[in-house]
Amino acid sequence: MECDLGANYSRMRPNKPSMPPLSQEFKHHLHELMVETSDKLREELSAHKQKLTWEAQKRDNSAGIPVAYSDAAIYAFCTRVEATIKSYLEALEKCGFVVDATVEREMLHEIGQLMSGPTYLVMPPAVTGANVAAVQAEHARRWRASAMSSSGKPPIGFASLK
Repeated sequence: MECDLGANYSRMRPNKPSMPPLSQEFKHHLHELMVETSDKLREELSAHKQKLTWEAQKRDNSAGIPVAYSDAAIYAFCTRVEATIKSYLEALEKCGFVVDATVEREMLHEIGQLMSGPTYLVMPPAVTGANVAAVQAEHARRWRASAMSSSGKPPIGFASLK
């Protein structure tokens, strides 16, 4: 994407404060970055999940398999969000956006959408056991805690763009 949008918007905004800082075109670009980042990480995250489940199976403890799936899902969530936020910040810089309070608020909104995913854990039908319901409940708690810790403060690097 050719990115002169940020510079143009930054120059125009002081005269027109009601103008939104992030155009629909730029928001679409952010969405494309999210999809691209997810695609790039797919193999790595799948390999990590396979490693965790294999290690649980080697221990011959069926109760460890749901925990491995949960750990893999939390790791995938955090890794994907962190990489996507990094690409968002690079796009802001590349496109010449001046990060003021309005741009920061809109970017935090975009980042918030990344973190508002389902909190439930989906496992293969063969994974059963007495602890599955407990692991799913703990997974939902950990997922919310991961999202809150990520969104409780501005992402690293955000302040450096100001």
